[in-house]
Amino acid sequence: MNQVLENQASPQPRDLIKAATSEHHKKLDAMLSTLNLRDPPDYITFLKVNTSVLANLEAAVELASTSGFGWNLVRRSDLAQRDLELMDTSQPFLLPVQPFDEGEVWGALYVLEGSRLGSRLMLQSLLQGVGGAPVFPCHFLQASADISKWKAFVQELNCAVQTPSQVAQALSGAIKTFKLFTLSAQLHLTRIPREDAKLVNDPVKQKTLNTEALTPDHGLTGHGLLVEDNFVIMMDLEDMLLGAGADKIDQAINTRQAMKLLDENTYDFAILDYNLGSETSIDIARRLKAENVLFAFATGYGDALELPPDMQSPLIFSKPFSKSSLSRLINEMAEKSRNST
Repeated sequence: MNQVLENQASPQPRDLIKAATSEHHKKLDAMLSTLNLRDPPDYITFLKVNTSVLANLEAAVELASTSGFGWNLVRRSDLAQRDLELMDTSQPFLLPVQPFDEGEVWGALYVLEGSRLGSRLMLQSLLQGVGGAPVFPCHFLQASADISKWKAFVQELNCAVQTPSQVAQALSGAIKTFKLFTLSAQLHLTRIPREDAKLVNDPVKQKTLNTEALTPDHGLTGHGLLVEDNFVIMMDLEDMLLGAGADKIDQAINTRQAMKLLDENTYDFAILDYNLGSETSIDIARRLKAENVLFAFATGYGDALELPPDMQSPLIFSKPFSKSSLSRLINEMAEKSRNST
């Protein structure tokens, strides 16, 4: 009898992780609760918050999982990307994810499987009052988990995570994962001021806000490529370019991502951060030049930037930038584009 009571009093690993991550969970939920999923801009933001994390996170989880690992990850990054494509909007940047230890994987899966369970409730809310027919592409939300799958996962978690060190590792993985989603939410949600919820949720007024942020003399239209390894700068530049008349902006944080986008798209212009961590954007610039795509370098070196001989007289955008300096760059790029046609 005493043994039964002792077992009942002992918290399960899932309960320990839930209690230790409750503040992280509340913070993320509070941020995402500002989104109205029936509103197209907010729904797109929701998808981008998830897409920015999931691709690299899922890859890191799979890499750390051994062949005998006790749970199969349900990948959803491709589904979120597909929904964004169907809504004719650009794919967001992908946040880098540090490798997980195998013990941390259970914590990451705790967040991911919990998210799938939450997606089921979000899908029900989205369909409520519309006759059961999805208003927007819902492949991501439809890959949700019902309560029986969640219970099966919790059972596997409790069996696999037993010792204090295993609990600590799982907790570390859960906190890492919550912080990734929180960072993504912060970056995406701070793009548009949300002091006035009605203003933010009105797509017409959103466009007005963006347009008022930057009013160059001559618009730069078309499909643009932005290569920048600082996420905050990237998002500020994207907002300004869209507000100045660009139809669509794709984003990359390194040469590999940029080259993949160039394989898949045709661009009218590009802005390249010259220094991309351990590499430069010269190879991207050479390809853009070969494809006759108008581009400019963004750099802290300004006119003192030393470029290879084959990069003659490029447009230079000096950091730190301002609205007026970006406005001048857009005017120069628009003028150069007109002269080349």
